[in-house]
Amino acid sequence: MNPIKVLEWKGMYPIKKILLVMIWLFGCFLCVAGIIIFISDNDVKNLLVGILFGIGGVVFFSPIKKYVLTTYHCVPGLNSKLQKVELEKLLEGEVFEKISKKDSNITNCDIKLSEHWICAKGKLIAKNLLIIGYPRVTSSLIGRATTPMVFIYMTGDIVCLLYTSPSPRD
Repeated sequence: MNPIKVLEWKGMYPIKKILLVMIWLFGCFLCVAGIIIFISDNDVKNLLVGILFGIGGVVFFSPIKKYVLTTYHCVPGLNSKLQKVELEKLLEGEVFEKISKKDSNITNCDIKLSEHWICAKGKLIAKNLLIIGYPRVTSSLIGRATTPMVFIYMTGDIVCLLYTSPSPRD
């Protein structure tokens, strides 16, 4: 199976899309139901509920549409530039291997490498289009277990991933 589809299902993006659409449709149903009940019973509370859900449906339509129509969420930066078929073709035959402790001084990380791709935190980064990738140093005591990893593409896109290091007890 294609690794991009496996990562999509591991991130549960198809299920998230279905749930978002169902919640939005339920809000639209409540809007229409509130207006219909107002017309039949002249109850102002139902009209206000209908108008409130109608406004919510209009406001959230564009972000939900953008999220649902995004092809592959696990390929940030390239999912808006390349079509679905092109991304799948680029990932054909790629074999991802974890970074061994002998190769680097990174321990307990979830980074896998292939010939042309980096898989970090379930996101795919193209090596060939990458200018630089670096961990951003943070001095916060609150989020000290998280390290933002920043990747800059030749296209000018910047992808920032929050890497949470596992606790020593795990």
